[in-house]
Amino acid sequence: MSYSLAHITYQHFEVHLMRVSNTEVLRTAKLVVQRMSATAFAIKLSLEQDVVYQGIFRFLQQGADKIVDELKALAEHFKKAYRDESDFTEDLSTLVAKGSKISRDIANLLHQVFSDEPIEQKQLKLKTRTASIGEPMVCATRLGENRLILGGKDGWVYVLDVLTGKVSDRHRIGERTINCLARSSKAVVAGNEEGLETINPATLVSLEFDSIYQENVSAVAVASWGVVSGTRDGIARRWKLDETTLLKYGAEKLTLGRSIQRMSVLKEEVVVAAGQNLFFINDHFSVDRKIPIDFTISDMCPMDHSSLILCGEGALAQVKLSEGKYTKYITASESTKYTCVAGIDSKTFCAGNDDGLLTVFDVESEAEIGATNVQFPLRGMIRVNDKLVVYGGSWKGRSQKTIAILDWEEIIHRSKEFDPKR
Repeated sequence: MSYSLAHITYQHFEVHLMRVSNTEVLRTAKLVVQRMSATAFAIKLSLEQDVVYQGIFRFLQQGADKIVDELKALAEHFKKAYRDESDFTEDLSTLVAKGSKISRDIANLLHQVFSDEPIEQKQLKLKTRTASIGEPMVCATRLGENRLILGGKDGWVYVLDVLTGKVSDRHRIGERTINCLARSSKAVVAGNEEGLETINPATLVSLEFDSIYQENVSAVAVASWGVVSGTRDGIARRWKLDETTLLKYGAEKLTLGRSIQRMSVLKEEVVVAAGQNLFFINDHFSVDRKIPIDFTISDMCPMDHSSLILCGEGALAQVKLSEGKYTKYITASESTKYTCVAGIDSKTFCAGNDDGLLTVFDVESEAEIGATNVQFPLRGMIRVNDKLVVYGGSWKGRSQKTIAILDWEEIIHRSKEFDPKR
């Protein structure tokens, strides 16, 4: 093992490592740490020409000066040659056990790269199967095993058959843009700029409209204990729904900040994204807990009931629900406006932006493992069995794509395994 330090400043840390046997270079790695702000550092680890890890480390309890000092100490730690790989991996094990957080994280990554086991890299190849032209779509919810209802501009609702990729029905239930949809056992609950209403899922005809609270409803969720709506003014209301009728007219309310963007049902709780906070509402319609987030949340998706993925302008982050706190950034970019996220499986999710780019991320490595461009601004996405339905569209122009259905293929790449006798 030999080491060479390329560059280290207050903003940038770069180190090159090589694994050598009998003057032959077996494996090379480059580690780059770039300071992004007072608490956020971008880390990229490359093996030969491939990126094996890329992500954002955020240290909310440590200042930048301390982290930079730790990186310098880490560089000095590796500034020597090791007689063999066992000495190096033993040294890494000591760092993993006793080092600071950033030292432990980096040491864990290097331990993986320089072990004798082949490294596996997963790739998810996305392919657009069908695309539909129509009005811009803003929200969607499932109607059945392979059917979705989508709501959009000027009060239009579509029914999409995911298997055939065709819009099987369309209806205009009003003139206002439909901001949100949720399915109950007998009806679809929809929210728009003027309030809440119920829709017949078979005929797409409006059944009942709330005429008491004429407010801009931006999010809605149907839990086992009732319907919860949220407004652009940050007001959450609980409703009772008897089949298709709103029986109790939203008298119970909570004020959760300036604006509510999204809602999601997680077991018996309704999770509310309001501004830069997550609120967890229980069946007594009270807030169980609040988790502050340091960016405005655009969308969220549960990952196997153990964590939430959040997105916003320039940011993707993970919240581990077992720890009950905001844990880490997955990526950060000043130039990317993430608008929606959806889980593929417990370890993989997709993120879409307003440029039409759809990117797949691995939760554990935080690396980008796939990408495609659907050629229209994305406002939401939902997984239906082995398909991913994405929707959106531009508010300007006509005859444009607003819905696409994608397939994916998982491909595993393996690096060469070392012969320990070499």
